[in-house]
Amino acid sequence: MKFFQDSGGTFKVDVHDILANDTHGVALITASASSGDKTMDSRGTHVVHITDGKLTESWIFAEDQHEVDEFWG
Repeated sequence: MKFFQDSGGTFKVDVHDILANDTHGVALITASASSGDKTMDSRGTHVVHITDGKLTESWIFAEDQHEVDEFWG
């Protein structure tokens, strides 16, 4: 998905906190964007798994997945 293009350059992610150890990282974020009469302001969590110093898995969870789907859909 082309987040910046699809949102007219308004897409942004504000990071509230990052927690990590040698094998996992968690970012607490708020993602926001607007396009025409649609807006999105969604809190979420991004969890990553790290193996041998490289990101090997990534999971993104939105507090309100319906809001995110409606905006980007």
